[in-house]
Amino acid sequence: MIYPHSVVYNGHPFGFEFVEMREEPSFLGKTVEWIREDDRHIIAKICVYALAFFATLLLAISIIGIPVIYLGALEFIKQQEEDRVQGIRDEILQFQGRIIEALGGEDSFEEIQSLDLNGRIGGTDYVDFLDEDILTFPIMKGSDRYVRDFAALKLKNKASNEVTILVIQQKYADAADWVVPQGNIFDSEDLTEDHLQIIHEIVSGTHATYEISR
Repeated sequence: MIYPHSVVYNGHPFGFEFVEMREEPSFLGKTVEWIREDDRHIIAKICVYALAFFATLLLAISIIGIPVIYLGALEFIKQQEEDRVQGIRDEILQFQGRIIEALGGEDSFEEIQSLDLNGRIGGTDYVDFLDEDILTFPIMKGSDRYVRDFAALKLKNKASNEVTILVIQQKYADAADWVVPQGNIFDSEDLTEDHLQIIHEIVSGTHATYEISR
């Protein structure tokens, strides 16, 4: 429609001429144009569309999957560490249970008096300094300043009446290993199941050589 008094140049009102202002398309733009051309083979278009779809899908999976895999790996490491710590705790409790049995069982163990060392430690970094003045009961128990449990027994040789202070102690606070830092009557410094059997015999009064000194 031509309005009154309007001037028309080249068919455009007001003399405006529309000039196409298009930049040279990029490689991606050319690719899209190539895909949109009607005279291209349909199979080629399907392949390109499929490639674009799978590339988009792979990108989406990467964006979502990488954080999930990372968080999953962190959780796996966390659970592995928890299982390791729990395994150590179980070993500690199991061996402590066998020590309690060697000392007469749970009821007898509850009646054993506690020995407060006031932070004192021996020259071997263990409880290796007890004597009859410190050990005021035949059997005593406690923990040192490193939170390592120990038990001390006042033994008497049945033949010579010689008194020996036997100390068994946890080697590390976070380990099930125990050692014999004082009065070792065994064949090694590490406390073993055989040694616990000997302690059980001494406490129960059936050992041939040693008994508890009352």
